[in-house]
Amino acid sequence: MLALLDSEAGGNFIDGTLLKELGKPSVPCKPALQVTSIHGSALPQPITHITPPLQMQVGLLHHEEIQFLILPHAIHPVILGLPWLRLHAPSIDWPAGEISQWGTQCFEVCLTPVEPPPRIISALPGTLHPCEACLLEEYGDFSDVFDAREADSLPPHRPFDCPIDNSNNGVSKKFSGSRPKYLGNNTKLVEWLPQNDLLGHPHIKAFLSHGGLNSIFEAMYHGVPVVGMPLFGDHYDTMTRVQAKGMGIILHWKTITDDDIYEALVKVINDPSYRRQAQRLSEIHKDQPEHPVGRTVYWINYILRHGGAPHLRSAIYGIPFYQYFLLDVATVVLLGAVSATYILSRTMKFIFKRSEKLLPSSDHDILAADNYNGIANGIGKCSRNGPARNEKKLK
Repeated sequence: MLALLDSEAGGNFIDGTLLKELGKPSVPCKPALQVTSIHGSALPQPITHITPPLQMQVGLLHHEEIQFLILPHAIHPVILGLPWLRLHAPSIDWPAGEISQWGTQCFEVCLTPVEPPPRIISALPGTLHPCEACLLEEYGDFSDVFDAREADSLPPHRPFDCPIDNSNNGVSKKFSGSRPKYLGNNTKLVEWLPQNDLLGHPHIKAFLSHGGLNSIFEAMYHGVPVVGMPLFGDHYDTMTRVQAKGMGIILHWKTITDDDIYEALVKVINDPSYRRQAQRLSEIHKDQPEHPVGRTVYWINYILRHGGAPHLRSAIYGIPFYQYFLLDVATVVLLGAVSATYILSRTMKFIFKRSEKLLPSSDHDILAADNYNGIANGIGKCSRNGPARNEKKLK
């Protein structure tokens, strides 16, 4: 049903014929209200009846309690006026004729999921379970997983059975391939499952996980205790924190046995401290100044108001590729290293050449020593030396 959004209308109006078709009652309005048109002239018929508060749903999630003034109008049987626009402050896509975004206050009051009507998804006569009414139609294949009757009747345990058979609750697992013959009938294997939706189901008792960060955040959001088997990377750190917070138990896959899985699952299911701690962490996680959707809407509108918000854009998007990969810095460092090596080598060569000129050669040293001792320089020269005169005196 289409409604007219009229910012000039001073109230919310509904056509009396439509009200009768919907089977809704009306109550007298005393005194009668006189309505004036946009031109200031009074309408021929005053408003004598109004509706009691009615439940109105706009779109899939927005629902509210609203009261209409009954006014005949054949073209637009429902008119939402200025009071409604001020209350909800919607953003309107005028070309499409749709409401694209609701006001911030609607996220706390109006935008809550509507309870779906009870419907049978897949059940035999006389076997309808209340849980089936809580599941969306596209998740109908998972209805038997949460059926308490399915979980209470377990097959006989065999030594070669999968250890998950020891659990007293239905189990869903991501799995690809043919179903193992030894797997219990309380276990459903699928290639993909809506994990976040399953964790939010009230019948979930525990979550057996590998310790991925996103999975732990989803379990913490819904307050579900965890039994984790970390495999690599950040899984170990994440599960260590989970166990330290008292929200779950960590198991080591290298030494794990079927009894370890069974005992850990039984412990987190039967020990209420794990559930309480998970719910406490969930409350802390959800305690935020505003709804995340509202915060997202604010920042989207902020960017639109400021033309893309270039002042918040990182400067890295405006630099050339050689600066992004630090090629200019690498070039300067490389040139500096080459220049330093060249200068050092030239300096060393200069020092060696100067040292050769300043220091005497080996031949020159020998001649200098001979001149000092008076040897091999001729008899005349040697006769003048001191030792030669001494020898003559001795004779």
